[in-house]
Amino acid sequence: MAATTISDLWEPQVWVQGLNERVRTDPSLIGSPVFVQNDLLDQAASGGGLTINVPGYRDLSEDAETNQGGTISLGAHGDIMNIAAIMNREKGWGVEALATAISNTPGRTQDPVANILSQLATNRRFRNQTTLMNILRGIISEGSGGALSANAVGAFDEDAVGGTPELIDSDLITDAVAVMGDLGDSLQGGILYAHSNIIAALRKLDENDFHYVSRGSLTITMFRELQIITDRRLARPGQTSGSVYDTYILAPGSFGYGAKPQGLDVIDVASLQRSMDKEKNVTGIYDRTRQIIHPDGMKWTGELSDDAGPTNAELADAANWALGVSTADRVPLVGIFTNG
Repeated sequence: MAATTISDLWEPQVWVQGLNERVRTDPSLIGSPVFVQNDLLDQAASGGGLTINVPGYRDLSEDAETNQGGTISLGAHGDIMNIAAIMNREKGWGVEALATAISNTPGRTQDPVANILSQLATNRRFRNQTTLMNILRGIISEGSGGALSANAVGAFDEDAVGGTPELIDSDLITDAVAVMGDLGDSLQGGILYAHSNIIAALRKLDENDFHYVSRGSLTITMFRELQIITDRRLARPGQTSGSVYDTYILAPGSFGYGAKPQGLDVIDVASLQRSMDKEKNVTGIYDRTRQIIHPDGMKWTGELSDDAGPTNAELADAANWALGVSTADRVPLVGIFTNG
């Protein structure tokens, strides 16, 4: 029997729709309540330019009142302008990388398109999560340089073996929520984004803080009222010994997301394309996206070195971010930095 090839299976509309559904429905940050997709950001991503102004409004909840009868000055509602960068990214695969997905490998579903889309969706979620991770490291830096440094807790030691390591515990989680002040409750129903070692340490301290909820056919692990998303990259070596872990609590809606719809096998910055090199007998698939991933209440202020948008290194640079709201506790996310 002749082998199944990608060209035999290629129906662009089916592939684009299937990939988008898998990216947004499988458990991940991009499919979680943290991300809010709206028409404004979709339209911005579909237009031209490298940045977009995202309008907002000043928080009026703590404006003071005055006694009646005197002269009253009208407080300015005042538009707040957050600035988001637009990112044009791409990833390509040769047929060799997908060969096992279109073979009759035991244990795989017999739907080869579903197998390939699963791999593509997993990779896109990984890429989007990488983008978000670098944004978090840029806006909440370990030191005092980040625009959201006031939203960080922890006192890690760069010599975790010979020094005095700061370790995660329930009290540190409570302290992190407390930096949000009256808005601490806004973190409920959000995400605990952490290294698996951090989750393991919290389990050892109090297994009762963990529970499970069902969402459709999925079982989600929760810490208190936070869904857990783990990422092994949320750590770095200490300057002398040990490790430094960065952990984040993200409120629902703390990131805006917008994307230009992918074209159906056309030449465009947003497209899912197939190419064939008959001389080399190689088929390639290219996932090109034009999208916005932006933290609520923040401004992108960096100079772009590339017309395609900011690189991950630029997103992780604290110098490229500024507050777009009056105080850091109006940005609904916090960071925790520990040695384990």
